[in-house]
Amino acid sequence: MATCPICKGSAIEIDPGLFDGTSYRCEKHGEFSVSGSTLSSKDCMDANESTWEGALEKARKRAASGKRAVIVTYDF
Repeated sequence: MATCPICKGSAIEIDPGLFDGTSYRCEKHGEFSVSGSTLSSKDCMDANESTWEGALEKARKRAASGKRAVIVTYDF
């Protein structure tokens, strides 16, 4: 079991394949990925839930149809 970086709730870690980061399945936020640089950024990891949700929304708008959203540092 993993922890969702957005809501800090329970999540399932999904195999990211060759992606440099981590992919999650959260009951509240669905499936998304977070880049390795975001996960290693103290500023990003310390952001509050509403800031993370804004980053997820930006990532979803950028994602190709049918593809998982990828949160990167410039989404914050």
